[in-house]
Amino acid sequence: MYDEVKKVKMFNIFLFILISFQCAISMSLVTILIYSYVNEFLTMITVISAVLLLMICLPLSIQLYWSSTDKNLKIIFLGLAANYFLLSISGILWYLMPVTFDLPWLVPAGKMIMIMACSAVLVTLFMIVRVHYDQIKQQIRHFIIFVNAASAFLIVYFMAVNIFEGSSNAFDILVYGSCVLIDIGILTQASILLIIYMPTKYRYAFSIILADFLLSIIGDSLNLVAYLGMYDTFGYSQFFYDLMLIVVAVALVIYSLSGIRPTTIEEVNKELYDTKHLMHDLIMQSPDGICICDINGGIILSNKSFKRMFDLNDQNIAGFSIFNQGDKLSEEFKDKILRVKKGSIVVLSGLKLNDHDSMQDKYVSMKVFPTYSSENKISSYIVLSEDITERKRAEEELLQEKMQVELYIDLMGHDINNMNQIGIGYLEMALDTFNLNDDNKTFLVKPLEALENSSNLIQNVRKIRKLKTDNFSFEPVDLEEVLLEAIQEYSDIPGRDISIEYDGLKGCVLANPLVKDIFTNLLNNSVKHSNGPIIVKVRSVEILEGDKKYYRIEVEDDGPGIPDDMKPIVFDRMHRSKTRTGGNGLGLYLVNMLVETFNGTINVEDRVSGDRTKGTRFIVMLPAAENVSLN
Repeated sequence: MYDEVKKVKMFNIFLFILISFQCAISMSLVTILIYSYVNEFLTMITVISAVLLLMICLPLSIQLYWSSTDKNLKIIFLGLAANYFLLSISGILWYLMPVTFDLPWLVPAGKMIMIMACSAVLVTLFMIVRVHYDQIKQQIRHFIIFVNAASAFLIVYFMAVNIFEGSSNAFDILVYGSCVLIDIGILTQASILLIIYMPTKYRYAFSIILADFLLSIIGDSLNLVAYLGMYDTFGYSQFFYDLMLIVVAVALVIYSLSGIRPTTIEEVNKELYDTKHLMHDLIMQSPDGICICDINGGIILSNKSFKRMFDLNDQNIAGFSIFNQGDKLSEEFKDKILRVKKGSIVVLSGLKLNDHDSMQDKYVSMKVFPTYSSENKISSYIVLSEDITERKRAEEELLQEKMQVELYIDLMGHDINNMNQIGIGYLEMALDTFNLNDDNKTFLVKPLEALENSSNLIQNVRKIRKLKTDNFSFEPVDLEEVLLEAIQEYSDIPGRDISIEYDGLKGCVLANPLVKDIFTNLLNNSVKHSNGPIIVKVRSVEILEGDKKYYRIEVEDDGPGIPDDMKPIVFDRMHRSKTRTGGNGLGLYLVNMLVETFNGTINVEDRVSGDRTKGTRFIVMLPAAENVSLN
């Protein structure tokens, strides 16, 4: 492995040398071509630096701008890219165009663009300094600014004196003086930012700018001194400009290559091993059964849960195939699992394994799907399985219990109800036959009421069962007709003084005939839980909620009312009233179920707000049948 890694590293070095050699050839060719035009007034080193500007500095700064994800780095490299682009334009206008096309007036234009090039970096640094200015200690900040401001003041002073004295080099003095002042501004801001960002990733980028403009200010200062007539330094400035571009080009190359790391076979193998180890742990530690099979269905890797489901061990696992389980799978499942060979994803729910070695069958849920190679061919199959035996047994037990409940309900609804009707019939005959006083009638009336309540309870249970098991179809039902029929049933009860007032309107609700039970149970609740005379009021009105029409039906009485702590649970199945009649009817629970079935709502409140002893008001909202045509 070590020799192999060494060979790969040597090969990477060889490739790097080849690429560098190719770039060097291209740059040499460009250098020779440019030098042939400008060899009379530019040296070879100056041409090389110009080529580095065009072919190294500018492309790398643009590439670093696009590849950077950090906001500040993007700003820095955008400023450098603008600087190198404008310097390239300046050099073309300054050196190439005047010679090639005999246009000497382009030289001043090139010099002005040089000022713009420096200004691009100045603006870039100012944008960053403005945000982070307060992070540097005040004393250091003031010292740096003072030194550079003093230098700038002296430069401006000597420039002004020379220009006012009528110097013939006024334009060049302004150009190089401006460049020196901009250089000072850039160096000031770069120094501040280097102190702020010294321990961070930005220091190298700011170091490039600092080195760039340290050499730039030397060259600009030498030219300024020469044009001010102080010293003859024309021959030295170009050296620093050339050195500046060479240093920056090398620095950008190093910065770019610092993020490139060749990947060796050893590193790839390590990543593959880590991934394989992770997948192995995920499979082996999963509580569900997981298996990876080859293209023939044979097991490559499986965990303990999968082996336990299919009764596999070290002896029989070699001959196992997901496509060859005829003794364990039914014909239906065998046909389904073969579809995975054609690329389908197969889900087998409730799969029964015919285990000949065990007295009890197993039930599993399986999902089988293929995986594909880089050539888009099936390379393996993944099997995900879950043991649902306990769930299946629980479902079977639940089904048995449900069937038992159905039997009890049928027995209660038919046989017991028939016996109740026989008892009711004989008691009613006894009341009509025998001339009993009121005290003796009580001995017949009480059991008669008990049998009638028992029959009503049975009917309510059957209706609740019907609501939970049947799929109802809704139809328009005449609401007024239903309300009047319910009122009629409770308007004349022997031994009770009941007054029912009705104030309603014609209209149809979307329901079925069971809607009548809502209002008979509400009226029964008012009568059953009151003593003596009682007044019940039934009202219905139309309500619009959005674009839907509803009927609001109120049933209120002046009975004893419902305690506040009981109102939230009065419709619950387990609620039992503590009044004299007990809670044996399931009436309000049935009412709530019916209202919900018809997509309505029901609420309960005091008839007189804040005084529950003055009676109760039930409010039912049912959707109008017109909503069907409206929608």
